[in-house]
Amino acid sequence: MNPETESNQDQSDPDIAQSVRRHITMQSVFEIGCSVLAPGVWVFYKFYAGHGIGISVTEGAVFFGLFVLGYLIPHTVFRHVVGAACPSPDCRGKAFPKGRDPVIYVCASCRHSFPTGLSEGGDSL
Repeated sequence: MNPETESNQDQSDPDIAQSVRRHITMQSVFEIGCSVLAPGVWVFYKFYAGHGIGISVTEGAVFFGLFVLGYLIPHTVFRHVVGAACPSPDCRGKAFPKGRDPVIYVCASCRHSFPTGLSEGGDSL
């Protein structure tokens, strides 16, 4: 494989602002962590309380529902409540992600947009 023909798609893309990159990273960490932690806490409770884990449709639905909620709640919070610091040097506002293909961060104060080149529907995010 010739290194000269490889594309410049690095994990740390210099076109994405540092605050936006940090926001994307933290959002991913919380989504993965909470989607594992929520059903894990429920399983721990079931064993700790002495109930054990049965094989029933209800317990399967609770386990899967906690997994989905563990992903969706941080995803929603990071898209609408916790924003990235606006990369514009003149602004001290918060930029929130808009759209899914591509994800574009828009500042709530100065209305500048900062494209990331990433998409949530594809394999790039």
